[in-house]
Amino acid sequence: MKDATSPRLWQVMLLLGLPLLLIYSNSFNAPFVFDDASAIKKNPTIRQWTLVDGPLQPPRDGSPVTARPLLNLTFAISHSLSGLEPWGYRALNLLIHALAGLTLYGLLRRILAQPAQPGYFQNTAQPLALTVALLWAVHPLATHVVTYTSQRAESLVSLLYLFSLYCLVRGIPATRFNRIWLVAAVATCWMGTMAKEIIATLPLLALTLDSLFYADSWRDLWRRRGWVYGGLFFSWVILAVFVLTGGNRAGSAGFISWQAAWDYALMQPQAVVMYLSRIVFPVGLLLDHGVIKASGWGDVVPYAIIVILLLTLTGVGLWRGYKAAYAGLWFFVILLPTSSVLPIITQTMAEHRAYLPSAGVVTLIVLAAFALWQRSLPPKPVTAGHRVAVSNPVAALKNQSWLLTLPRSGVVSVLGVALVLSFLTLRHNQLYNDPIALWSDVIDHRPANSRGYNNLALLLADRPDAPIEEALAVLDQAVKVDPLNYAAHSNRGNLLVRLRRFEEAIPAFQRAAELEDAVDLEAANGLSIAYSELGQWELATAQALRAIELAPTWDGAWYNLGNAYLGAGQFSKAEATYRQSIKLNENQPLVWNNLALALMGQDRLPDAEQIFLATLHRFPDYYQCWANYGQLLAKLERGREAVEAYQRALQIQMDYFKAYFLLAEQLASLGELQHARALLEGVIDLGESLQQPDVADEARKLLREMDKVTSGDSKIKP
Repeated sequence: MKDATSPRLWQVMLLLGLPLLLIYSNSFNAPFVFDDASAIKKNPTIRQWTLVDGPLQPPRDGSPVTARPLLNLTFAISHSLSGLEPWGYRALNLLIHALAGLTLYGLLRRILAQPAQPGYFQNTAQPLALTVALLWAVHPLATHVVTYTSQRAESLVSLLYLFSLYCLVRGIPATRFNRIWLVAAVATCWMGTMAKEIIATLPLLALTLDSLFYADSWRDLWRRRGWVYGGLFFSWVILAVFVLTGGNRAGSAGFISWQAAWDYALMQPQAVVMYLSRIVFPVGLLLDHGVIKASGWGDVVPYAIIVILLLTLTGVGLWRGYKAAYAGLWFFVILLPTSSVLPIITQTMAEHRAYLPSAGVVTLIVLAAFALWQRSLPPKPVTAGHRVAVSNPVAALKNQSWLLTLPRSGVVSVLGVALVLSFLTLRHNQLYNDPIALWSDVIDHRPANSRGYNNLALLLADRPDAPIEEALAVLDQAVKVDPLNYAAHSNRGNLLVRLRRFEEAIPAFQRAAELEDAVDLEAANGLSIAYSELGQWELATAQALRAIELAPTWDGAWYNLGNAYLGAGQFSKAEATYRQSIKLNENQPLVWNNLALALMGQDRLPDAEQIFLATLHRFPDYYQCWANYGQLLAKLERGREAVEAYQRALQIQMDYFKAYFLLAEQLASLGELQHARALLEGVIDLGESLQQPDVADEARKLLREMDKVTSGDSKIKP
């Protein structure tokens, strides 16, 4: 029976969970950033629960979910909670992080209570484990995997990683029931292969943990638990299947060339030192460091010396059987897949990679500080309690006073450090609430980061009533910093399309396609839009088909193909294409509207009316749809209803000039010429006041046609 002085699970959960809930309370509604768009917003597989196109079949586009079906499944769960609202994703991220902290506590608690540990660790296993778990959980580095939503891959695999080791430690005592824990350790490791590739390092660390802390010898280890490690190492086969079927993460990771590998490897010593500095002094955290190349040996040699020294200390410590060296092994081995010659071509260094490795560093710092404090005390006589701890660590674990076994000064110090870390986490979360400030911070610290300029420009372009030219200037800087940044060229094209400068947009898209000819989805999509706007329907169709080839489950590509068919007068093809887009995502008012137009083109007016009415019922403020519905009513010779539809459109959007012209034509066709003239004269005044001379000219043209109608020379048809 558990002693009253031993913490219950709910107490530990409260001590870990409450601080996390407080310091992440300002992050739940922060906008999505960076890779969140590809992992969530543009990911149709999280919106449908089917075996073929559902969460277990993530996109193969190099996004964070590629080749990671379990990760994709968790995003589908978040989507079922909140749709595309961030709070559902952040809530699950925080839960995963909290569970990882709780699992770290359980793992350390059992390791520290082992007979091989010094007595002062055994007697304080619970408070020390809780201290490590708390400091690790509130550390600002965790914002990169909690608030940065799509990096759930890091926290999810870390939870599975820690839980697999916890199951291993629970299952090492040779009892029949404990074999279930060993099976769970293997199964959890296999699950990790569906979350992130760093799970490949788990068998190595599990084997070392067992040999260093538990097994009497390697022969004893293999005799008792060899089948466990066979199962753990088999995870490499499972992982290889996911990686290979994921297309090498669509080229975002893996060996590209010897030169790329060399450039990447040269910067990794600096990356490792940076990770260590961020763990010990968590200031200046950065969302994106970009792609960095060493400009000289000064960027390599000093950092390489530090890393070699630390690796040497770790190796010597392990050779001599020092258990503290396991923390160094933990740090370096987990970083091995991302901090070696195997390049992650999109990011030379990324602070979220230090999330799980930081647990080893925090553990080493806490235990070293406690050990130094213990050794500074005068020696005490061996007590009966100490003899119990040595002979029966489990009994000692249950009977220690878990909160009072640390000195008061130690408790105050821990709380002080936790408060500082919590404040820094809270402040960094606040930065996520202002993405413009977040990306401005990136380019302030990394002015050569072309991707930083690119993402800042996108945010500037999305501001309401903001001049797009400002964002375009930032994109020009992105291209200047890195002329090979295909995304910046593609986004320049998108902004030029918004400015209706289609002739300029086409070369920008073409340049993007040249730079990224294997994955030119954005360029193909942008070219399809630009060619459609210029009436070049064959070219628009070809580019839309290219986009569909690259992303067959992206509803936007099907929509643009439908627009190309609609413009070319191929109404039946347009209808089929729009229906495919709706099948992928039914919450698209534009597609429903254009589907009705395609039906009108086939003279299926009753069917078109049904679509219009259903669309307006779901999206009553869709003013363009009201205007198009008015045109259908006019075609059905229901002129008065058409007038009401146009008026409804103008009630929603007063400066929607197309509706003014349609309304004026309809009034004229009903014989209300005076009313129509007054309306057009008002449009002329409005167009001139808004400095839109084209609008005023169109209104004058319609007035002249009305004058011809009055004289009997012509007739206006709606």
